[in-house]
Amino acid sequence: MLTNKKRWPYRTRLALVAMVLMTVLTSLGNAPTASAADFAAPDFRFVWDRTDKPVKDGRTSRTYLWGPEPFTGALWEEYDQAPGGKRLVQYFDKSRMEITNPNGNKLSPYYVTNGLIARELMSGRVQVGDNRFVQRAPSQRGVAGDADDATGPTYAALDKHTAGDTDSVGILVAGSINRNGDIRYDVGDYGKRYQVSYAYYERTTNHNIAGPFWSFLNQTGLIGTGQGNLVNGRLFDPVFYATGLPITEAYWARVKVGGVTKDVLVQAFERRVLTFTPSNPPAFQVEMGNVGRHYYEWRSGSGNNNPPPAENACAKVPNPVNANLRPGKCVREGQVISMDIGNFYPNEEVGFWLTDPYDNVVAGTNKTLNIGDEGAQFDLEFDTTDLYSGQWYWVFQGTSSGRKAIIYFLIE
Repeated sequence: MLTNKKRWPYRTRLALVAMVLMTVLTSLGNAPTASAADFAAPDFRFVWDRTDKPVKDGRTSRTYLWGPEPFTGALWEEYDQAPGGKRLVQYFDKSRMEITNPNGNKLSPYYVTNGLIARELMSGRVQVGDNRFVQRAPSQRGVAGDADDATGPTYAALDKHTAGDTDSVGILVAGSINRNGDIRYDVGDYGKRYQVSYAYYERTTNHNIAGPFWSFLNQTGLIGTGQGNLVNGRLFDPVFYATGLPITEAYWARVKVGGVTKDVLVQAFERRVLTFTPSNPPAFQVEMGNVGRHYYEWRSGSGNNNPPPAENACAKVPNPVNANLRPGKCVREGQVISMDIGNFYPNEEVGFWLTDPYDNVVAGTNKTLNIGDEGAQFDLEFDTTDLYSGQWYWVFQGTSSGRKAIIYFLIE
């Protein structure tokens, strides 16, 4: 029972991961901008024509694999094994195309490659040769959603979770990740809500691939033949050509997309980040993140890869309703808050429950307290130890009057 002058602990036992980011920065220099249809090489156009030209021409409805057109011109980036130590590259929204060996076999699907750029964004290790890397600070850009999203995970956050996992094929994907990379398995009820399971286990990296992503990588559809014809074929051939291998598990996140915060499943691969948004139309539920654009901005320094400026979150916490709160609406984890509640019938039983930042009721519901002769209680204390960051709230509701007292507080 919740009583005066007593602490009522609620413990969730989060495992918080600490990480120090290196900040060694180098400069790529300014790069020219391409016109919309300006491909740096016929081989780049051939790769793009195969999957994305049918989309741009309106012949099929699906997400782009590269983007509607390149957004840079021809660039020459440092790579030790390329002729003269430079290789031809060009950037698209979803990735980068590159030719390292112009004298190689043009019939090979790997004559044009697209770089392990998602892994580089996560780790900060820019590959400039087969065995040479330049260390930068990992990207603090969100992997999905609007540029000003402040809740979805960053590339640096995902890098905390590249260690291999066990075979989980057939198991529901229930883990969720926040901006800083903290993982939880007891909020959101995502697994049951969306019924998304792991469908494939990649033993090379020891990571599972979520069902929607595995289906996406094995889909067939209209593709270009190179002679102007369209046929039905595999979009990804070989299957990991465009994405590379999985390097994290899949995690649910709350991401701001088009100004609306949505549930989004994210998973990092070596070359791409895939997202699954259940609320999207079926043809666009699985999409490629804009890794190419994010990488170009990060490497060239032309964009802002830092989180958006912090808002005054405390000012946005609603005021108490029929209640008082001490020491204030914003507290650190582990602080004890003291609450006064009132406006109830004398001596009625009052139910109470605690709701977390994901709108899950996590304590109370089946308990009541007697409000006393004054229809109020004072100095109800609550220990916030182990509550994770975000806005929480207590609701107290009279079983006879139906009146409520609500206390909102933010764990910083």
